[in-house]
Amino acid sequence: MKKSLAEWRKSKGLSQTALADMIGKTQKTISQWETGKTEPYPSDLDKIHAVLKLRQTDHILLPKDLT
Repeated sequence: MKKSLAEWRKSKGLSQTALADMIGKTQKTISQWETGKTEPYPSDLDKIHAVLKLRQTDHILLPKDLT
């Protein structure tokens, strides 16, 4: 399944702040990723996958992927 980071985060009932705390980042960083101002490193995406309990077939779409 493919969803944006914000969609995955919201589907798991997490705020930007909660997700940030769980992966050792700031809320501002999550916001910047979700708006496309910056992109997460692959290691950050691995952490997000683990925290959100996503399957290997689940993909996080970044803003650049949506254009």
